[in-house]
Amino acid sequence: MKNLIVFTHPYEKSYCSSILQHIVRDFRTKHQDVDIIDLYQEGFNPALDKEALSLYKHGKFSDPKVGKFQKLINESNHLLFIFPVWWYDLPAILKGFLDKVFLKDWAYEDSKSGLPKGKLTFIKKATVISTMKSPGWYYWLMYRNSIKQSFIRGTLKFCGIKKIRWINITDIENISDEDRKRWLKRISRAIGRP
Repeated sequence: MKNLIVFTHPYEKSYCSSILQHIVRDFRTKHQDVDIIDLYQEGFNPALDKEALSLYKHGKFSDPKVGKFQKLINESNHLLFIFPVWWYDLPAILKGFLDKVFLKDWAYEDSKSGLPKGKLTFIKKATVISTMKSPGWYYWLMYRNSIKQSFIRGTLKFCGIKKIRWINITDIENISDEDRKRWLKRISRAIGRP
């Protein structure tokens, strides 16, 4: 299994960073390949400028990092995302990553039926790991799990990834160190399952 982690957090002492370090250690202990796209360390610009937008409808790009990221995804069969939920949605830099990298004719294509067809079917599984301040019941009640609706269904499944596991750690500021350790064990078990 070739694993690729798309990591989104600017602060190296965040719980997301602890999750990243834990997962990388797990993969390396099991002698599994793992690559990391750290969007902040990459200095990735998430904004679609005029030039990028003019190429967008043709599935082309002007930012060389887009080609680099697509190549890393092409070489993977397990895609992982680690990010905090901000304003009940993806961080802007991750949304921009999807806008700029998951392009037409690479991530999906038009079909004769008129419905788009996902092209990322070579990704055998995706794991989405998010953290948030809100309690889970509030997020579900008020926002109907918007990450599940827009990111998991509206992007990943749309692009042909069928098997997706979402681990959402809620009420992050109020959980104990013991709970944080338990979550890391749960994440290891979830990632280890086929």
